[in-house]
Amino acid sequence: MKLHSFHNFLKDALRNVTLNKILTLATVITLAAGLFLFGFATAITLNVFSITDKLENDFKIAVYIDEKYPTENISRIKDEIAKLPNVSEVAFVPKDQAFEDFKETFGETDILEGIDNGSILRDSYQLTLTDLSLAPQLVPELQKIDGIVKVVTMDDTMNTFLDVTKKLQMGTIIVSLILGLLSVLIITNTINLSIFNRRKQINIMKYVGATDWYIRWPFVIEGAVIGLIAALISFAGVYFLYDAIIGSATSFNNTLGLVDKQQMILPIVLVIFAAGILLGVLGSLISVRKHLKV
Repeated sequence: MKLHSFHNFLKDALRNVTLNKILTLATVITLAAGLFLFGFATAITLNVFSITDKLENDFKIAVYIDEKYPTENISRIKDEIAKLPNVSEVAFVPKDQAFEDFKETFGETDILEGIDNGSILRDSYQLTLTDLSLAPQLVPELQKIDGIVKVVTMDDTMNTFLDVTKKLQMGTIIVSLILGLLSVLIITNTINLSIFNRRKQINIMKYVGATDWYIRWPFVIEGAVIGLIAALISFAGVYFLYDAIIGSATSFNNTLGLVDKQQMILPIVLVIFAAGILLGVLGSLISVRKHLKV
């Protein structure tokens, strides 16, 4: 397409946008509403992945060291653990610290009566894995290391967590896709109504010998412009709503691992603007297609 032709198509598209104010407004509102739902569903999906990733990183495997093992050799155990695949972090927890952590969690219970230090406990290492699902393969390798007497993985809890995580992630993806599909159907019908009102214009151009793409281009550009306007509106709505939610949950952000609004801007901009322009163009192409058959 030549630059001169594109300029003419652009003028026609912009003129159509301004001439058909009511239908243009209806199309923009419909598309903006669909994009808002799709964009916010995307934000929820990203947060679900972020939260589950943080929970997975917070999930630890405890490796307990034999109390008879020489203290000066304990660091060697860490070195051997760090060499194993799927281990991303190894943190030493001395028994006195474990005792203080226990008291902080459960308070002064009868179990601790007469005990004022961690002498009854063992030193341990807390392991963070790159992939929790591979924990069962790691346990036999840990048990082979000299000085390790016990490995605690909480298999049932871990398996439940992994199962729930996968279902949550899949569920949010499915919801986002359903909302996207519904948006396409609604938007296509709205754009089809707009183009239906100009079917005589399409038929006249077709009868005088205009090619199909010569007829399509103004509608395609018009769809892209409407999609861009709708994307701007929906992005503003998603951003301010997300900002309000994040602002009200400030105390939980670090605990839950919610995505910061600044980190959310780029993916939401890409999703909403790409979807807006694409849906506007596709809606126009689908709607104008049947009117070209004369």
